[in-house]
Amino acid sequence: QTQVHLLLAKSRPSLPMEHAHVPGGRRSPRRFGMGFDFEAWWRERFSSEGLPPYGPPGSLESRDGRRPGDREREEKEQQAFRKQFEKHANAALKLLADLIEEQPESSKLRYLKALCLQQLAGPELVGSDESDGKKEEAIRLLRELIAESPQVARYRFELSQTLRDVDVRRIGRGNQAAIDQLDEAREISELLVQEHDQVALYRINLAHIYANMGMLYQRQRDFGSAEYYSRYAVDSHRYVAENFPELKSISRSLMAGPSFALARMLQDLQRNLDAMLVLVHLEADLEAQIADSTVSDALCQKAKRELDFCHQMQDRIPTD
Repeated sequence: QTQVHLLLAKSRPSLPMEHAHVPGGRRSPRRFGMGFDFEAWWRERFSSEGLPPYGPPGSLESRDGRRPGDREREEKEQQAFRKQFEKHANAALKLLADLIEEQPESSKLRYLKALCLQQLAGPELVGSDESDGKKEEAIRLLRELIAESPQVARYRFELSQTLRDVDVRRIGRGNQAAIDQLDEAREISELLVQEHDQVALYRINLAHIYANMGMLYQRQRDFGSAEYYSRYAVDSHRYVAENFPELKSISRSLMAGPSFALARMLQDLQRNLDAMLVLVHLEADLEAQIADSTVSDALCQKAKRELDFCHQMQDRIPTD
C-alpha cells in the first residue's frame, strides 16, 4: 500500500490522501481537512514549473493574455505532465489489482483505485472510450464507498471532482448529460462547503465547478445561467482570497479565467458597462497581486500578462 501511495503522489501531488508525500515533507494544516499541504504543493508547483494548478495542465478555465509561443510551450508541458502521471497511475493500478484481489472489502484500496482511475480519465481525454470507461468505474467505486460510509467527506469530494472533469470546450450544444453531471458535482460541493466551511479546498473545487457550468451554459447559449455561474465562480475565488490568507495569491490568480470569459460574453451581448465593471474589479485584483511581495515570481509574471490583456480588453470596449 505504501508503494501505491507513493506512485499516486507522483502521478498527482495534489491528491488529498492521509499519507501522501508532500514537498518538504510537511504535514497539512488541519483546516485543509484531508492530510495534504495544498498550499505548499501549489506554491512549489508554480514556482518550479510554472504549470497551471489543480491537476494536469490544460485548464478547464480559459487562460488569456498569453505571449507568442506560450500555447506551444503549454502543449509540450501538457504532454510531459500527462506522460508522467499516466506512468505512475498505471503502475499503481496494477499493484492495486493484486491487493484488492486479496482484500476485496478494503475501502482504502477501493478508494485508491478510484483515484487512479480518476487520473487516467482526465478532462483532456473526454469522449474517448477508454477514458469514459475509467471515469464510469471511478464514479461507481466512489458511489459504493459513499453508500457504505456517507460520513467520509473525502469520498464525496472526489466524486464531485470526477463528475466535474468534463472538457466543456469539446462539448457541443444540447448536451444534457454534461449539464446533469456538473449539476450533481455542484450539489455535492455546495453541501460540503456548508458542512466544512473552513476547508478551502472544497471552496476552490466549487469555484471550478461554477466556472465550468458558466462556460457550458454559454455554449448552450443560455446566457442568463452562464452569467449567474460565472459570477459565482469569480466571487468564490474572491471569498477564498479574502478569508484564507495562505491561499490569497492563488485565488487571485484563479479569478482571471472566469472574469475574462464573463467580460467577453457581456461585451458580445452589448452590455459594455457590465463588461467594463468586471474588468475593473479584475484589474484591482491583478494590481494587488503584482504589488504583493509574498507572491511567487511565476504568479507575479502571470498577473502582469493578464493585466496587460485586461487593459487590451478595456480598450476594445466602446465608451459611448
